Amino acid sequence: MKHISRLIVLLLLTSPFISCDDYEDFEEDRDTVVGFSRVLGSSNVNLDPGDSRDKTAVVFVSDVSNSERSFGIEIDTEENEITTDNFTFDSQVIIPANERTAEITITVTNNSLPIESQRIAIKIVNSPNYVTGGNAGLNSRTR
Repeated sequence: MKHISRLIVLLLLTSPFISCDDYEDFEEDRDTVVGFSRVLGSSNVNLDPGDSRDKTAVVFVSDVSNSERSFGIEIDTEENEITTDNFTFDSQVIIPANERTAEITITVTNNSLPIESQRIAIKIVNSPNYVTGGNAGLNSRTR
């Protein structure tokens, strides 16, 4: 009982010093963020020579607009390990009006894929009008 009384007194003494934030910045405008949220299905693509497979990558934008928006897509040269004769992708993604996601297709073709798994990496083109998020990556190799 003595401990409970001490806890109550301690709580009453410290409660005036505990701050309740009012989150005034909650309604402030923030920069739009655009990036890849995921690749549907497995991110591993193992192909026999000459074979192809389509993979779908989902692009996410942080805010909704009443008009459609398009964003460029390019190879992430810092993370990409596979030569460009082995894959193609849509160079733009269009986010429809009043939507926050869209999909693009990445086609992987085994023209010269290595035996060891290597990474295909693409990203949203940088712009001063928005902040770019994560990239889309696949691991590919010859089966």
